[in-house]
Amino acid sequence: MTQVKNTGIRMDYLSTLTGDTSITIDDNDPDKRAELAKHVVELIKQGYAIFVKDGDSTFKVRGYDAEKNAWIFVKNKGKKKETTKAAGTVAITVPPRAGG
Repeated sequence: MTQVKNTGIRMDYLSTLTGDTSITIDDNDPDKRAELAKHVVELIKQGYAIFVKDGDSTFKVRGYDAEKNAWIFVKNKGKKKETTKAAGTVAITVPPRAGG
């Protein structure tokens, strides 16, 4: 799993239009985790794809559980939602269209 030094969750935003940017969220702060959950929902609604690497696998994020501090995903086009810890991960956001 790609790890972030210290505590936190890093989100990298890929954009050829404005340049790539990153933010790091303090995952020890429940308010920040709640903000992240809302942000992830908004990004997905806007058509962004969010990917996180877990070991040798990369999965597409379907949401974020602020209470568990975990990414939500569906494995192999299944219907059952699964989670993996979010602490120390790097999420890559990809805009819905070229240029971002």
